[in-house]
Amino acid sequence: MLQFRTDPVWGLFDRQVDWMLQEMARPIRPQFTAPRILVREDDAGFELVAEVPGLRAEDIELQATRDTLTLKGQRKVTAPETKKVLRRERPDVSIDTSYRFENDIDPDQVVAHVADGILTIKAPAAKKVEPKKIAVQVR
Repeated sequence: MLQFRTDPVWGLFDRQVDWMLQEMARPIRPQFTAPRILVREDDAGFELVAEVPGLRAEDIELQATRDTLTLKGQRKVTAPETKKVLRRERPDVSIDTSYRFENDIDPDQVVAHVADGILTIKAPAAKKVEPKKIAVQVR
């Protein structure tokens, strides 16, 4: 009877080569990422700071409701048609995330700007509505 013994070093090498060949054969598709977000609160409202490297202002979509802020964005990496891509390590990136606030915000007053891959969003707190006292009339 013939038995094969696998060498631990060559077995590891074979597995690494198999993995590498599978990765190379995979189609390149957009990578979904959730940006790192820092949320701060003060008396005026909230400030969100998100890392969005490679995204320009026109690549970002921001939606605000009274208690939720939704951030969407997409970066497509393209090469000029006159050049041939030999290696691609920068995948397309798609961002779609939401943040829900404990207190209401004023969606009409939300402002955002992006600089150096950092998106800063200021979401002022909604004005608190005081209960209105209503006089009851006798008829």
